[in-house]
Amino acid sequence: YSGVHVLPSHYEFNRAELVLRSSEARNISWHGEADVGGFFDGYRVRLFNQVTWKPNKHILLGAGLSYNDIELSGGEFITRLGTFKANFAFNSKWSLLNFVQYDNVSDSAAINTRLKWQPKPGDEYIFIANYGADIGEKGQIYSREHELVLKASRTVRF
Repeated sequence: YSGVHVLPSHYEFNRAELVLRSSEARNISWHGEADVGGFFDGYRVRLFNQVTWKPNKHILLGAGLSYNDIELSGGEFITRLGTFKANFAFNSKWSLLNFVQYDNVSDSAAINTRLKWQPKPGDEYIFIANYGADIGEKGQIYSREHELVLKASRTVRF
């Protein structure tokens, strides 16, 4: 975090954590975590929540929020990371996986989209599109980076 520095040293953290989650086999599932305790030379409270909805075997939608309230000797700050995923399995060979995230510290958003084709077991082709943007004070979007990648893999058995 800008303006907050942690001095080099040996740090040991002691924390208490609570994790609750429902079954991912259900159409709607929830995963929650909370932990408190030491963090470098200070203290951290962390909360995490994620909800996933699978209306059928072809669609998975999910949203999550991670929150950190951090107090260090050099300063204190709060971080928030929001995520969203939308995955579509058209059939056993084709799928489209999408992931979006935003964090308040860098005021940036990132999008990752993958189109995956698995024509037969052991062969996989993935077209990946990544996009990163900075968010201005008034909500303007400034393109930072974009990338297109094609990955191909083949399993050779002998």
